[in-house]
Amino acid sequence: MSDRANYAYLDKKQNLRTYVDRWCIGRIGTWLFSGPPEAISDLRSMRPDPGYLLDEVWCDSAVLVDEYNKVLKFFIGPEAKGWSFNYPLIQATVLIVREHWVDWTVNWAYRGIAEISEYIGLNPKFVIPKHYLNFEAINIKEVSSYIEIDPREFDFDTGELLYIESRWIESFITVKYLDSSIHDYCFPWNIENILLLGSQLLQILQAKQSTFALPSEPPNYRGDGSHDRIESGACIDEINKKITVWWQKPRERRYILEKISRIWTGWSVEQVLGGLQQQYELSNRNFPDLTMSPEQAREIMRNHFR
Repeated sequence: MSDRANYAYLDKKQNLRTYVDRWCIGRIGTWLFSGPPEAISDLRSMRPDPGYLLDEVWCDSAVLVDEYNKVLKFFIGPEAKGWSFNYPLIQATVLIVREHWVDWTVNWAYRGIAEISEYIGLNPKFVIPKHYLNFEAINIKEVSSYIEIDPREFDFDTGELLYIESRWIESFITVKYLDSSIHDYCFPWNIENILLLGSQLLQILQAKQSTFALPSEPPNYRGDGSHDRIESGACIDEINKKITVWWQKPRERRYILEKISRIWTGWSVEQVLGGLQQQYELSNRNFPDLTMSPEQAREIMRNHFR
């Protein structure tokens, strides 16, 4: 698990205790897969940090246990190995945890620590760093001049693929143009900074080549960097003037969506939770070799938390 975590515990009388754990490796997994009695007992034995929540920069993971309403909310941050919980892994984890938290409402906190903060009655703005609110559009020249480097190496005599390097893809954009053609683009910048260019982005992208290889969800986590690591994505539907955007890391994004909506006048902008797989589906495509099935995800998570 990640290192720093917040815990919030509401007992049967709705008394609130908050905790900060600066070394939570192993603890969260134990709680989630042991069930309420052990988790609640462990929480009660810890020393509270009254009213203290880490912000989005420092809070890697969080758990909310509401004993009165039988509600469990949580999110788990990226592993030190360099991978994050994508949508299939989130779904698999929640389903497994529900087996141990019988009769509880168990959900992933997609909005991160802001969602936990809001649930316990604290203003979520206090966990959002000010510099997160002041994001701007990327320089248009950078996007126009950016050329994606193909890291594949071929044996040109046989045409055989010899090697492909792992890619850290900060953002992946799919565009459905007015002529119904579909093109894909990978970039090393945050998706929100690119989308803030507004509709002029479409003209820039039309002049560029599609990505050399569609990104994939990792089939396993060997830790050898042999898979794409993708952080966010968007599907831009020029026909219906609709943008759907997603992020991998749990964080508050509503203010980001509002800012993007103001730039894209006449367009609808919404956040979706289904990640890479949903982005392909939104463009009416299905790539089982590039996405993770529920069965694969479930097996990975059972082995991971074993």
